[in-house]
Amino acid sequence: MASLPPGYIPLSSIYVPPEEDARIREEESLEKAVLAKTRSIIRFGQLQPILVEALPEDRIKLYSDPFDGKEWKLVDGQVRWVAMMALNYRYFLGEEEIVEAFKKWPLIPNAIQAVTRESLNDPIMSLMLEFHANEDRDDFTWDEKGRYIRRIHD
Repeated sequence: MASLPPGYIPLSSIYVPPEEDARIREEESLEKAVLAKTRSIIRFGQLQPILVEALPEDRIKLYSDPFDGKEWKLVDGQVRWVAMMALNYRYFLGEEEIVEAFKKWPLIPNAIQAVTRESLNDPIMSLMLEFHANEDRDDFTWDEKGRYIRRIHD
């Protein structure tokens, strides 16, 4: 991939650990949110960057081929990340509405706007940041909140 402008990272460089996939969110809630976010990005562009932290060098080396090239761990923005992956797929299929959206907004194929930071190397703090990022969500259920609290205290 050609060099990206500041504030963008390759979609393929983002890692979500398997044990954190679905990020506590209910599956049905995630599907609805991704569909809504996809429509929003088509209409208005990506209004808010995702938040990622650098994977420690020793973690990068732990993973074999399926995880090659992963440099960042997703902290906040799973819905935006999944929506951008779906839009990229549709872009490369040549869907006219999506190609036009990429031209209209500062959307870059295979990339996403992101705020990057060094790893805190603190899984509890990462969970607390994720909880805080979700607590204003209208559909953030008590069950989801309970799962966060359980993971923080385990």
